[in-house]
Amino acid sequence: MTAPGVPKVDYVIDLNTGVTTPLPGSIEGGRYAVSPDGSLLAYVGAADDGSPQIFIADIDGTVVHQMTHDLTKPNWPAWSPDGTMIAYEGFGKGTNPFVLDVAMGESTQITDEGGYGGPHQFTPDGSSLLYTGTDGSSLLYTGTDAVLRTVPIDGGKSTVLIGPSEGMGSAGNGSLSPDGSLVTMIGNKIGGPGAIRFVANADGTELRSIPGGVSSPAGTWAPDGAGSSARGPQGSASSSSTSRRETSRPSPKAMRRSGSTVTRCSSTPDDGSSCARAGHLPRPFCR
Repeated sequence: MTAPGVPKVDYVIDLNTGVTTPLPGSIEGGRYAVSPDGSLLAYVGAADDGSPQIFIADIDGTVVHQMTHDLTKPNWPAWSPDGTMIAYEGFGKGTNPFVLDVAMGESTQITDEGGYGGPHQFTPDGSSLLYTGTDGSSLLYTGTDAVLRTVPIDGGKSTVLIGPSEGMGSAGNGSLSPDGSLVTMIGNKIGGPGAIRFVANADGTELRSIPGGVSSPAGTWAPDGAGSSARGPQGSASSSSTSRRETSRPSPKAMRRSGSTVTRCSSTPDDGSSCARAGHLPRPFCR
């Protein structure tokens, strides 16, 4: 939270040099997501009528476009691997995933099965979305029925990726590794405490908690997927037994909100070079 009297300023940060560059005033919003090539920024901003909508801007703020005019209160934009689509959540019967065609400016609701809020993620091949849904055991959205689901972006019925059959009492805020072989999530085992950061094979086998890890954002992975980390109860780093490393969405540059509580690290294809703060969730560690 920003201290009283301190302006809320967003920055581009180069982690190689430590230089921070204020984000242009033409970009006003949050829930930032940098395109795969680092040239564009998707974010949630306020439309003329005050409603939250998805905007896209050049990273230097010279061109800003409102991309949605949606009554579902769009949130949590996430780019497809090829940069041609943006997934986001919309609120209706629960929350549901939508996909925006960037070139056409058209949105499609992918499923109406309902689910929980939070970030969505394209699968590494861009064919499906990973999101936090329900196992259908409750109509009250209590969180105890949360599971990780995947749904094809072309439509169709979703399937449970991680849920009770994999030993999880609840699972959400998931993120697949770049090769799709591993998945990390927040939740609890059946009958166990939560919320704890877990990692497992994508088929649900070899489920293990990250020692000392507590609730933290669903960051995506470093491009090489090597090692994993989470934030401990006192902000201490904790590593899982996997040999892969979890950071957040890879990009040449990312954004920071002044005085916020979230830091997301990102990287170019071959080195870690930038860091982001968004101010909504506990902070993972930059590596």
